[in-house]
Amino acid sequence: TRILLRQILPNALPLIVTQVILMIGGVILIEAGLDFIGLGDRNHISWGYMLHNGQHFFRDAWWMVVFPMLAVSLLVFALNVLGDAFNRALDPRSRIEYLNKPV
Repeated sequence: TRILLRQILPNALPLIVTQVILMIGGVILIEAGLDFIGLGDRNHISWGYMLHNGQHFFRDAWWMVVFPMLAVSLLVFALNVLGDAFNRALDPRSRIEYLNKPV
């Protein structure tokens, strides 16, 4: 267990955290896409379902499409940035490179 906690876990943790955060963004996109094409739950309101309903009124009420689309895009972008920040903060190799940089 000592080898696991001192050697393997510090090197695997950044990859696991980054992968989980990126997977959350992918799941959000998949859920929105499935709801957009009509394969989601009709009783559950989601951004994909809002986009599906708004596409019929795009010329008259453009905001019904633009704002849910921006919300999905910004959320997935923010999750990707957060995953990258966690990767850089938790990666032992990047900490060593940062500490060895000349001033």
